[in-house]
Amino acid sequence: MLGRVTIQFFRFFQKVSPGDSYPEAPVEFPEPTIIIKEELEMVDPQKLELRVLATEDRLVHPEKSKEITCGICLGVLEDPMQCSNGHLFCAECIRVSIAQKEQCPQCRCRVTFDSLSRSLFVRQYISNLLIHCQYHYTATLDPDQTPQPDPEGCAAQVKLCDLEQHERVCEYSFTRCPFTYSNSHKDFHLVRKCKLETHQKECVLRPAICRYCEICIPFNTLLKHEQNCPRMPIVCDKCKLETFKGEIVTHIENDCEYQTIPCPFSAHGCPITVLRKDVNDHVAKNYVQHLLYLQKSHDHQLAQQRQKFERALEINHKEINHLRKQLQSKNNDTKFSVQWTIPGFLSKKMKYLQSDPFSFYGFNWFIGLYPFGDNRESGNYLSIYMFVDSKTLPKSKSITLDFTIKVVNQLTPSSSVVKQFHMTFPIQGQGQGWGDRKAISRDQITAESGFMLNNAVVLELDIQVLNVSWVL
Repeated sequence: MLGRVTIQFFRFFQKVSPGDSYPEAPVEFPEPTIIIKEELEMVDPQKLELRVLATEDRLVHPEKSKEITCGICLGVLEDPMQCSNGHLFCAECIRVSIAQKEQCPQCRCRVTFDSLSRSLFVRQYISNLLIHCQYHYTATLDPDQTPQPDPEGCAAQVKLCDLEQHERVCEYSFTRCPFTYSNSHKDFHLVRKCKLETHQKECVLRPAICRYCEICIPFNTLLKHEQNCPRMPIVCDKCKLETFKGEIVTHIENDCEYQTIPCPFSAHGCPITVLRKDVNDHVAKNYVQHLLYLQKSHDHQLAQQRQKFERALEINHKEINHLRKQLQSKNNDTKFSVQWTIPGFLSKKMKYLQSDPFSFYGFNWFIGLYPFGDNRESGNYLSIYMFVDSKTLPKSKSITLDFTIKVVNQLTPSSSVVKQFHMTFPIQGQGQGWGDRKAISRDQITAESGFMLNNAVVLELDIQVLNVSWVL
């Protein structure tokens, strides 16, 4: 497992004066003083997913592996158990095999876990086998790469029984470079414990101080940072004044006395460019010409504004004329007709029927029919009204209409019942409908009379808009 490391820097690097050049060889700054508050632990290969070779692949004498191989997993025996015929297996491997079938995988004799015996001789033999420490090999996180013997790794040949204790304290175990804890998992450095001190002095990610802005950055970025550091001193090529690299553009644009700039009246036509230090002299010597440029420029701008205004005025006139024509067209369209056919009239038992909505002049309307009248007195009549939808009334707007409600005689149209009305909507202080409570007697709605054909009744509205007004 990775050890937690607390690092304190009491002294970073010796500061270098801005005039010094940056050498090609690595800069030999004094190293930071580091206090390790908690001893570094070796890296746990399982936590880091390091590839670790199997025990049989690390034997000092690999030819002996055939003598101590499990007949099931084919690896070095762990806690060896044997059947009555002497066949050897790992305890866990044979337990799983017996759970499926109670027979020896090699000789097929009947076997149970209780009938197995421990092979103490083989156990002792295996525990005394010499094996290479896992830190004898290179470290790799890539599952497709096999660790290779490392000449700089641990050279110890350890008995298998002592291997765990040895690897726990092995000075060749891997630890993580403390300068890479802020980096991603793939970028950190695995260093052998015995070489950590040397690595910290050479690590490309060790902290370094910029000699110009004094920020702390990784050493491998120091050269590039200092080459572009905004606090690096630089001399202006024109006026030879010393400034910072990050301020040189602003200096040239606003302050450098030897920078060539356009005349302050260039926007008004003066074509002369002069050094910044000579601007005042140029303006003073040519003030008459500059006034002429200024007048000409203002005259030109005034003419442009006049042209823009005239074009805008022309466009507005066209839009006004277009709107007038639209309004005139609207005013001429003041007559509307609506027809409502009510099928299956005699089967309608509802007290109220309503037509589909229709609209004109911004108002939404519908026809309301009470087949059995809307009160006790009109119970034997059809009560018919034209309603304006009170939920969608335009604000501060009213409309005055002449309209007729016609109950159509479908056999003799000239015998249709016609009711005429004059009304302004919305109606003040009353319901938003107007019509006739006793428009036609129910006794007249028969097929013989012509007011009903195929069990259908037809109502028509003829509307004449007289006036539309707004209350300001």
